[in-house]
Amino acid sequence: MTEHLRDALHAEAARHRPDRDAILARVAAGQDPERRSRARTRRTPPRSAGLAAAGALLLVATVTGTWTALGRHTTATSVAAPSVSSRQQGFLWSDGSVAPGSDDSRAQSEVTLTTRYTVSALDVRLRIALTPGLAATGQRSSAQGLAVTVTRQGGFLLYEWTLGPGTTLPPGTYTFTARYDHAPGRRDAGRDDYAATATGHGRPVSVQGDFHGH
Repeated sequence: MTEHLRDALHAEAARHRPDRDAILARVAAGQDPERRSRARTRRTPPRSAGLAAAGALLLVATVTGTWTALGRHTTATSVAAPSVSSRQQGFLWSDGSVAPGSDDSRAQSEVTLTTRYTVSALDVRLRIALTPGLAATGQRSSAQGLAVTVTRQGGFLLYEWTLGPGTTLPPGTYTFTARYDHAPGRRDAGRDDYAATATGHGRPVSVQGDFHGH
């Protein structure tokens, strides 16, 4: 090997010799906690994005569940229609109405009772609110053996029919009618009401109602 070739090889080997100082600097940087933390932070976003997406889905599910529960609660507490249970009990059914023949200054309110048993005791009370010009003009009933009174009590005309001692009513339908005058014009029957108690086969029952919608 010539002297010239040997010098060229030594020069090339020196050019490719590792930079010891640079290698040590890189090793020291890898051991730096702060730089390792920054490196981990740069690698975290994919996982964080997944957690964020899962959190968003959980939030949507929670909100949806809340609105669904609220919807069910609103429906459950909706206002119910008036029950007919107060107008019927056991063997006794009842209804209240304003007679179609009523005019601008005269009217009739009627209670209808239907019993499936023979009745041995009966009391029917019909109250007409004291509106302007109101005055009792009479009463009638399809039932027999009744004692009748008409009085003023607490802002009402009170019509009361009571079955006499030892008297019975067979199964059937019976009417109890109150007649009265009132001031000219349509009279509001919204405060009028009725109640009845009856005993059949030794069993007492009670019904009540009003004249709304009549």
